[in-house]
Amino acid sequence: MNRLPVIGLSFLLTSPWLAEVSATQAPSRTIDLENIGYQHVPCSFPTRGQDAYDKRQVEFLDDKHLLIHFATPDSCGPARYRRGKPGIHSAVIDVFGKVIHTYDWQSGEDVTAGPDGKILIFRLTDVQVVDLNFQTVKTISWRQDGYPYVVVTPSRHGFAIVDRDHSSLFTGASFRETATASGAIAAAGDNGFVTVTGGDPDPLVLHVNGIKWETPKHSSFARFFDAGSVELFMLDPKFNLYRINQSGDEALVASLGWLAPGMRNSGFRFDLALPEANRVLLYSHGARIAFSDTSGIWTYFRTAMLDLRTGKTLFQWDGKIGDDVSLSPNGHIVAVRQNGRLALYEIP
Repeated sequence: MNRLPVIGLSFLLTSPWLAEVSATQAPSRTIDLENIGYQHVPCSFPTRGQDAYDKRQVEFLDDKHLLIHFATPDSCGPARYRRGKPGIHSAVIDVFGKVIHTYDWQSGEDVTAGPDGKILIFRLTDVQVVDLNFQTVKTISWRQDGYPYVVVTPSRHGFAIVDRDHSSLFTGASFRETATASGAIAAAGDNGFVTVTGGDPDPLVLHVNGIKWETPKHSSFARFFDAGSVELFMLDPKFNLYRINQSGDEALVASLGWLAPGMRNSGFRFDLALPEANRVLLYSHGARIAFSDTSGIWTYFRTAMLDLRTGKTLFQWDGKIGDDVSLSPNGHIVAVRQNGRLALYEIP
């Protein structure tokens, strides 16, 4: 059965008590990122992710290498526009902290982890696929319509460029365009896209890989996970995770409200391991009492890595807003960044 690797069929309900038991694990090693140029800057990271919050600064490229992004004081204030330099650097390091290569961003660029251990450099007119030494593998022309972003497919053998009015999926060793879609994209998978129209007060209309699906009962969903040809997983505003199929049948597979205990959940992201690993890393941040979308008191940053076959919480960590986490493709290493300290946790 060709199904989505996000959530396994035997997922058990996860509770806050279950999540707390694995919070005391010690890291296997710690890397001082200041050794590769990381600096503490007086401003927030100047680049935003697709959810409008600070860009992730730690990403796994493969099981042995990470991509680290960091800003310098040059990134603060309007002077960076006059210089034409964003003041952001990226470094490829191995899991022991050895620097493989570094790269200085140019104006209008965004650097992110790509498929098969490659790196993607998003520019105003194209996307460059580069290797660990930032040597060009392929250049894909792209005309931006809005604020495009890149999504790596669950298998990590391809990526999608998601834009306002048109999106494309590129797969295979030659990164050939294999699927396209227009309009709003809710998720990208290995074979195509999930598109959604309608919504409150009208029912949702779903198309998965170009095929219309029946509307599920719980039609108010906050986020859509990656697409499969048989199943799709959706998260509602209360952090209930549902599994649905083409006929509109749905089942509650997990209640994850403990990841968002406050009045406002400002951001929710996830990292998928490869399908055979059956693991996912979920993390969210917000405030228990919110003054605005970005401020409040009793803020939280909660992370949990789950075994999708059993529902067991294998790793749980509570940090603060501004921290970063990332999951290795094999699902056995969690990287946690706090300021200039990177801790690596090995999960059996």
